[in-house]
Parts: sequence; C-alpha cells; structure tokens
Amino acid sequence: MCSKFSCFDQPAFGTLYLLWAYNNNYVVYLLILLTGVVGNVVTCIVIARNSYMHNATNCYLFSLAISDTFQLVLGTWPTSFTLYARTTYSFYF
Repeated sequence: MCSKFSCFDQPAFGTLYLLWAYNNNYVVYLLILLTGVVGNVVTCIVIARNSYMHNATNCYLFSLAISDTFQLVLGTWPTSFTLYARTTYSFYF
C-alpha cells in the first residue's frame, strides 16, 4: 500500500522504473554509437578526399578514427547486453 508521500516501496513501481532505466541505457548507448560512428566516418572522408591533408598528423588521426569506429561498433553492443544481463538476471552472476 502506498503511503501518502510515495509509492517507491511498491514492487510494481520498482519494475516499471527498472524497465525505464534499461531503455534509457540503450538510448544512451545508441546515441554514443551513432554520434561516434558518424563523426569518425566524416573525419576519414575529409582526410581521404583532401590531398593537402595527407601529412603525418592527419594520417595518425585517420588511424585513430578507424580504430575508434571499430571499438564503437564492436564494443558498445556487447557492453549494453552485459549490463542488461547483470541487472535483469543478477542471480546468474
């Protein structure tokens, strides 16, 4: 039963709050993934298309952008699934 100030101790509210928190984690991870991939791809395109940008510093930035893209694509989704599994099925870990 809810008190006159809050219903935080109710199991239904806790379940809904956890579902809301999980969905927000996925939204945050998706925003990080999309922003990072788009920014790194644009960086690679700009450096590759402009011949005056072919110097040692930009070659290093190009390499960092490629490695960062791979890290975002290959690392973001397993991390989000791991966080989801730990919070949802915590009795397994």
